Amino acid sequence: MAGAHKRLELELTRRDLLKVAGTAVGSAAVAYTVTSGPLSPFSELRRRQQSGTDAPHADASPVSRVLEANPHLRLREDLGTEPSVHYIPPKEGGSR
Repeated sequence: MAGAHKRLELELTRRDLLKVAGTAVGSAAVAYTVTSGPLSPFSELRRRQQSGTDAPHADASPVSRVLEANPHLRLREDLGTEPSVHYIPPKEGGSR
């Protein structure tokens, strides 16, 4: 019988339902704590932004200085996709 559907019946007890609900609530609490709670890796960044110290782009400043000091190129800029990878060619006579 190709295409026949089987009906699956589950019998959940109250204990099973409480286990599933507890797991869901626990997972939600862990997800909140990890993404936006005090244990979040983003909380330190958020505190620095709110206090006005260490602008979020401060970590990128050395990269922009290197790009300003060296000739660099981006591949296929002609496509208008604004590639974010910059290539700095090796200096003349330098080793690989």
